[in-house]
This record gives sequence, C-alpha cells and structure tokens, in this order.
Amino acid sequence: MGNRVVDSKPRSGLRLKVDAVFDIETKDWDEFVCGSLWTKTEGTQVFFNEDELAGALLALPSTTTVWAHAGGSFDVLWLLDWCHRKETIPEAKITMSGSAIASMAIKNGPTFRDSCRLIPMSLKKASSMFAGTQQKESLDLPCKCGKDCGGYCSISANLPTAQRNRLQTYLEADIASLRDTMTALINYAEQNKIQLGGTLAGSTWRTAKEWCGLPDAEWDVKHYLDVRGGYFGGRVEGARTKADVVWQYDRTQAYPSAMTRPLPVGAMSTHEGPAAAKSYRAGRPGFYEAIVLVPEMLAPPLPMRQPNRLVYPWGEVTGTWPRAELQHAEEMGGKIVKVLRSWVWGREEAILKTYMEHCFKLREAAKTESLRLWVKLLANSLSGAFAQDPETDIIRFGDYADDPAYEQIGCHDWIWRRSMFRIPDRGHIQYAGTLTGDARVELHNEICHAGDSWCYSDTDSVLATKALTRNVGQGLGLWKFEGKATNFECLAPKVYSLLRPDGKRHARAKGISDAPGHWDAIRAREPVAFEGGVQSLLVAARGEKLFQKRAQTRQMKPPTEWLGGRLRDGKLRTRAPHVDDLVRLP
Repeated sequence: MGNRVVDSKPRSGLRLKVDAVFDIETKDWDEFVCGSLWTKTEGTQVFFNEDELAGALLALPSTTTVWAHAGGSFDVLWLLDWCHRKETIPEAKITMSGSAIASMAIKNGPTFRDSCRLIPMSLKKASSMFAGTQQKESLDLPCKCGKDCGGYCSISANLPTAQRNRLQTYLEADIASLRDTMTALINYAEQNKIQLGGTLAGSTWRTAKEWCGLPDAEWDVKHYLDVRGGYFGGRVEGARTKADVVWQYDRTQAYPSAMTRPLPVGAMSTHEGPAAAKSYRAGRPGFYEAIVLVPEMLAPPLPMRQPNRLVYPWGEVTGTWPRAELQHAEEMGGKIVKVLRSWVWGREEAILKTYMEHCFKLREAAKTESLRLWVKLLANSLSGAFAQDPETDIIRFGDYADDPAYEQIGCHDWIWRRSMFRIPDRGHIQYAGTLTGDARVELHNEICHAGDSWCYSDTDSVLATKALTRNVGQGLGLWKFEGKATNFECLAPKVYSLLRPDGKRHARAKGISDAPGHWDAIRAREPVAFEGGVQSLLVAARGEKLFQKRAQTRQMKPPTEWLGGRLRDGKLRTRAPHVDDLVRLP
C-alpha cells in the first residue's frame, strides 16, 4: 500500500438528483451489444454503437449526476475499459464501496453513481417500491443455454430484427424503471424527512443525526483505535457437523432491538489500573480491557480476534469488550483477573429510540413489500454505519508517479490508489460496539438455553435439535420459530445445508450464489465456478482489460481438526478451544 494520508477536511452536504440514467447489455457479460441513456434534455436514446454511447456519457455537463443500477460493478467498468481502449483516459476520482465503485467523478465532467449502493436490491424489486413507476420488464428472448436465463444468452450484435427491437424496448423500460424509482425515492424521502446520501449507510447516518440530534464523532485517533478493538461482528459457529432434524429460530430485528436500549453518551474519560477497575465496579458504560479466566464450557462468552476469524476460547483470555459483554461473562462463571484499562462515558441514554420508532412507523405505513424492505434496511444499517472502516481507498486516474502518497494499481500506469485514514462523522464506534455486544449476549443466552442441542448460530439465528422456549415469539427482539428441517450438514461457518419440509434444499456457502444447486460439488470439495459478472476494478486492473468476464472458482479446503474457530471432537460435534489451542488455528 502507498503512504497513508490522514484526512481532516470537513465534507459538504449532498443533495441527490437524477440528471441522467444509463444501462448497457452485453454478450457473454463482457462484449458490448447496446446501451441506453436518458437525460432531462434529450430523453431516452438507444445506442448499438459503443463509441456513440461512451461519447454521449463523457460529454455530459460537469453538474450532471448519472445513475446506473449495479453500475459500480458493471456498467461503469465498461466505460472505463472503453476509455482505456481508445486511449482517452479522463482525470477522475473514484470512491469505492467494498469491491464496487460507489461513485466516479470525472474532472470537468459528470459524476457516475451506483444506485445499488442506495437501494441494495434487484431493479425488478426496487421498481415495485412505489405505485406509478415503470416496472422492470422481462427480456423474453429465446433461451438457448437451457438454464432458464430469460433470454440473456441470446443477446448478440447480430439479432434478428424482431429480437433487436425487443432488446431496444427492454432497455428503454429499464432506463425508465430506474429513473422513476430514484425520483420516487427522493420524493418519498423529502416527504418523510429522510436525509438521503449516496449510499444506504450514509443515508441512515444523516437521517438518524437529523431525527435524534446526534453529534458528529470527535476522537483522538489513539482512543478511537483502542475502543475499536472492542468492536466485533456477529457470532458464527457450527456446534455440530450433522443432525437428522433441526428446529430453526431467527431473532426478529436483532440490531434494531438493541438500538432501542441505552447507549453510552456524554464525555468520555480513560482510566488505567485501579481506576479502571473502579469504573467497572461502578457499572460505568463503556469498554474495558481485561484479563478474564473463562471456565471450560460448550460455548464460552467472550470473542477474541485472530488473524482470519473471531474465536470464543476458554482459559485465561485478554481483550477489550463492552461492559455488558464483560458482565455477562461473569454471570457465566468467568472471573475477572484484572481490569487493565477503561474508556467510559458519563451516562446512558436511549438516543436512537426515536429513530427506530420512526422507521417502524414508516415500515408499517409502507404500501409495498419492497418499500417495507428498504425501510427495514434503512433501520438495520445504522449499526454498521457507526462502524465504518476508517481505512479507505481513493482511486484516481492520471499521472501520480511523483506523488509518494499514491501507489500504482495493477499493470496500468494511470490507475493510482491512496490509502486514507479518516474517522468519519458517523464514526461513533462506541455505539456500534455496544449494539453488537448486546446482540451477542442475547445470542449466547439462547445458545446456552439450547445446550447440547445447539447445532449452529449466525449473528441472529440458532439451529437446535430440539424445540426452544426461551424468548420465543413474534415480537421485536424475540426468537421467531422458522420451522423444522432435516438432513442438516455443516462444512464450515457460513457453509451449511438442510432440507425444508417441502423437500427443497436450503444451503449457504459464502461466495457461491447458487449454493443449493452446487451443494454436491461443495460437499465433495470440488471447484465451483462463479456464474456471471465481471471482475472488480482492482482485480481487473491486473490485466489488460478492465471489463472482463469473471472466471474464478471457489472450493472447500480439505477438512482439518478445526471447524472454523472450534475443534472437531472426532465425531459429529465440535468443542470450544482452549487459548493454548489457538497457535494451531489455520
């Protein structure tokens, strides 16, 4: 990585607008066939010549915001590849969201945004959010691949006239769907005082800040990193590798439930040694670095961060945890050997309750299922928004060879990356750590209730070999019974399969979209190819083309003595490791 830059400049507000929308269709993912562009001034145009579409996009005025659904992982990559092939690389600044391009601002040109970062669902589902919008249509060309693809396999530059016309009307409808949906969402947000940003996480923070009067985060960098050490994700573990029958439970809106509870607010103070222990005994809200002796048990309560995963060991563990999780460890029989340091706040308040209640009201009032889903995502995304990674990449096009803050990406001498450390305005890591800690405590209580019948857990779900009774129900934060299933099999955390009562397979395998269809290959540890899509910018930059079909496979590794962060017992169960076992963790 290049030299890290700390950015302390204030960011200005963002007002979303829909000036233009574009979409492309391709043969076999990476060969341009046609595209469509709508602008306020020219209306909708369809282009079967990629030079004409690219030229029209790049000629848009500098004040123009151009939207494409999933454009950051597809359409914009085509445009960048076209620029590369034509040797007309524009100066541009790219902001990434994970592996996708969230926005691309061309110097003295338009800004391209990915609407999927704001509406994380398919365009078909998104276009049904509001009445009166153009619905996404089915392509309905002949399917020749035998995979019931809807006719996308037929797209080519040599279509018969009737199919070419159908492709054109399909593109026009797609453009209208996204334009109408974005416009309707902006209007809906204005009517309901939702402060939209370019992404869902940005929107949820801006809205909560407005509704709840939240301050911008202000941190000393060292203290921020110390407290961030006490922020962990969800608990994902497999306790059994197989079970004939399982009962399935999902917790209803785990994080929104936690967000209705008190959170640490006020001035923060730090303490060490006896003063830190005194803070803990006084029950002050915050985070504590401590040495804890955890007894051997089925599921120890405290997470520890290892290079590749979280683990929950027993023995003498050292780490930083939110107060509630440390107190819970004591309730489970853990003994605090020593409190080393503390970061505590003056008081607790349910400061996000107003936000959650307003979101619940909007969800109840929503007239469509997809709008209810979007409002649910708006509520659920807040905890993640608080935990935004301060390490971000800024991608620029141009000549930055003489700037030591930048490093070249891949084999191209015009794509550069700068690693920037910036604690964002929404970086209230104390909220995120408290919220996720509360959710883990509730999950652990349910695991302990399941006892030896516990099979699997993932953040807000539990599978067990018997019916559970603790906190089971339909309400907020309760454990909803999702039904019985058979033939449960777990190969690794987030890699499992079971059969529903209707005989259909339900399977998850991280990184494989059609896990049910590929389960036999996954179980046999055979390579499973990615189906569809193109390489991300950072991966594609290693080769000559920036718009290239993804040709990767995923494969289960051979089994070891470990199942994720737990040790196999040689039969069908796993056990929690002792801290001394962690040196063998692969």
